[in-house]
Amino acid sequence: MENNYSGLKQQLFDHAYHLKEMGSTFDEATIALSKLCDDTALVEEVIKEVRNAYYKAKRSEGMIKIGIGATLILAGFVITCSNFHSNQSFSFAMYGLTTVGIIIVFWGLYKIIG
Repeated sequence: MENNYSGLKQQLFDHAYHLKEMGSTFDEATIALSKLCDDTALVEEVIKEVRNAYYKAKRSEGMIKIGIGATLILAGFVITCSNFHSNQSFSFAMYGLTTVGIIIVFWGLYKIIG
């Protein structure tokens, strides 16, 4: 009985996560799962787990983007400083790398905030 319960729970989780990835809201996923299973406690538990897994993946993706953006900002700063002191053009590093880095950092923050 327990194995059947965990198998149903996994099926519901997979279905709800797929719905969320396709753009459905959590309420729509709850309604879809309610049509598949009569146990409302199980449906709520699955939706809670899907919500946690979905936002964990988004936070992870956002942190990676923030790291890449911060690296570009740091590289732009270092290249700007070294080119400034050697009397070379630093426009690309100052305006290009740092701008792209800031955009990627904000993109990462958007992913984290949701």
